Amino acid sequence: PLTMLLIFNEAFALRILAALVGLVGVSCSALLYADTRREFWSIQQSLGKFFGSTALLGSAIWVALTSSQGQGELSLSIALVCLIATTFTKLGFENRVFRHLVDEQTPRLTPLNKSALLLTNHLGFLSRTRVACGVLGGIVFPALLLTPGHTSLAWSTVALCLAGELLERYLFFTAVAPVQMPGDLAE
Repeated sequence: PLTMLLIFNEAFALRILAALVGLVGVSCSALLYADTRREFWSIQQSLGKFFGSTALLGSAIWVALTSSQGQGELSLSIALVCLIATTFTKLGFENRVFRHLVDEQTPRLTPLNKSALLLTNHLGFLSRTRVACGVLGGIVFPALLLTPGHTSLAWSTVALCLAGELLERYLFFTAVAPVQMPGDLAE
């Protein structure tokens, strides 16, 4: 029994250590973009999106594994609530950029105005597709999984959430307004 306890504690400690190293890696990735001083990649935006993706995809996989392994209704319900709450939070957080949406004819556009315009116009289809994947994979399908007989939707939930997060990351890179060079005469 003592040997089993030691093995369990070592395995648990390694899991905790792996999770912490992963979180440090996610933080470092987000901080690299925040260091560019682009408003769309600010520390709040980058950390929110990167940790949001981590929580959302982790919750989606938790839902799928719990559902496919038949670990009980309580475990599945907790996983589903986490996924739905994370999705609502992340989509709400991401949509804050649209508060900066102005008319294209505005005399002086800020970088966030430009990003909001890009997400609405040129990248509008991808932006709406991203939200649709998030809503379907993170809210609608999980809500259906709360009812009996829909366990086949569990891995579709993961696929839609993954597609939505890949689109979000693409938009993260393409919707950022370029920073002008110092001393640029175009101002």
